[in-house]
Amino acid sequence: MGEVRELPSADMSYAKIDTCWIEAAYWVVACAASLLYGIFAVDALEVSEEDKKRISENRPLRWHQHWLNFLGSFVGWSLGYLVILHVFRTYDFRPVDFPLTFLAFIGMTGHLPYVVKHVWRWSFPWGSKQGSG
Repeated sequence: MGEVRELPSADMSYAKIDTCWIEAAYWVVACAASLLYGIFAVDALEVSEEDKKRISENRPLRWHQHWLNFLGSFVGWSLGYLVILHVFRTYDFRPVDFPLTFLAFIGMTGHLPYVVKHVWRWSFPWGSKQGSG
């Protein structure tokens, strides 16, 4: 992690950059964005008025929405970090990296919990109150 790297500058000479500050800034932004999605996901994402009302009236469900959306966004930022780290260290972006990049984007934008539940249709053995899980 925080290492000194020589990176090409605009005039094609190499500048030494301490990546520790770049990484720290990345994680500050990642934590802030994840926290905002955790708090405001119900308002920021497309949630029906009926579901908004149900979430606002049910404290455990509201808590569940907050931590789940925070975690989904944070996982996206973490996957994004892995992609950036891989590309930064190897200077190689292969087709194999596209799925991880796509999942990172889905998570960063706060949609990972929705994708896991509705698009991939994961069903949990204990079910849910809506039926299929």
